[in-house]
Amino acid sequence: MGTLVVDEHPVRVIVVEALTKALARRRDNALALSAAVRAVLDAQPEMGIAEAYQLVDRLWVR
Repeated sequence: MGTLVVDEHPVRVIVVEALTKALARRRDNALALSAAVRAVLDAQPEMGIAEAYQLVDRLWVR
């Protein structure tokens, strides 16, 4: 299971919640990552997919 690294990004709570929920349902890391990226894009639709992925990847050290 991955470790969450909390930095001071405004959507960090959204990322933490999405990862926690996905991993609690015994989803694999790829599905958890996808859920977190989707949650970031839902919260900040102006952010691109690549930027959302990089943000989630930075916040989550597997």
